[in-house]
Formats: sequence, C-alpha cells, structure tokens
Amino acid sequence: IILSTTGPMQACQVGNLNPPAWAIGDFMLPPEEYKVVFDPKATCSVCPTGFLVNTVHVVVQVDEACQLIMEVNVEEAAYPTSPDCPEPGPVLCSIGFYTVTLPGAGLFDVGLPIACGCFTMDRLYLLSFYIDSYTCATAPDLIVDAGPATLCTNWNNYGAGWIDLLGTFPTWPGNLVFFA
Repeated sequence: IILSTTGPMQACQVGNLNPPAWAIGDFMLPPEEYKVVFDPKATCSVCPTGFLVNTVHVVVQVDEACQLIMEVNVEEAAYPTSPDCPEPGPVLCSIGFYTVTLPGAGLFDVGLPIACGCFTMDRLYLLSFYIDSYTCATAPDLIVDAGPATLCTNWNNYGAGWIDLLGTFPTWPGNLVFFA
C-alpha cells in the first residue's frame, strides 16, 4: 500500500514482480532464509513519500501435498562490504511462524499477512522468507524469474552466514520471485 499526502491510500506492489520462470530443485534445505533486494521506486510510482507492507508473497513449487513452517519479514538494506552492494540489514518488521498447507503438487503464490509501518521511497529494502521446516518428502523448489540474475540481489543464509546466490553460483538463472 502506498501512502499519499494528497489523497487516499493507493494499492501498489513492490519487490520482484516478474513472472516465475525457473524452479530450483533440491536446493532448499531448512532451516534457512532467502532475501531479495528491491527498490520501491522501480515498481511503484503512485506516491513519492512512502509505503506500507501488508502482505509478503513468496512463490514456491512442490511435487506433492506439503506443509511449510515459515515466516516473512522486511528489512532495510545495509552496505557493510561495498556502497554498491545492498546486503541484508536490520529487520524493520516481521511476523511469527505460519504453517502453510499446500494441497498438492503445483506452483503456489504464498501470501502471508504482515503489518509494516511506513517506509520511505528513497532506500533499498529486502523481502525475506525463512523456512523452518516442511513435511513433504521432496524439498520445495525455489522459484526465480527468467533472469538474468543480478549481483547483490539474491541472498541466502543456510547457517553459515549470508551469501550472494549469483556471486556463489555463477550460473544462478534469475532473481527470487518475492513481492509485497
């Protein structure tokens, strides 16, 4: 949601709004966290002042009925390594864990409610997906767009610290499909 100082709130989406293109299988091994960097100005020009986040969407694919224990959050980008490389920073808002039930094989847009205050439009942020566990026999597939992937955009922490997915895996095909 975008806040307007001159009128009512306007609906808007931020994050990676590109369609899903690639399923990365046998990669998601919980507990771990994934993040995608976004610039709110890139997809939302309704209001130049600020925006609220009320739902975070993560696109996943499963081969069978499955339950995921997961949470989402929104963070501000940090620049500890380079002023040109936004990395995971301080959490601005988060929710507790949700149990998400996926009824069968397929591609799913999992939207989790979250109440995040007003963020300014002049910074970069990250949408985050933490997967604690799942009940399916095969790991859920991580979904990315058609790419190409960009450096300093897709982050993963599987317990050993943050890695840039493209920097670590040079053939990483696209950016994570997370949006709010």
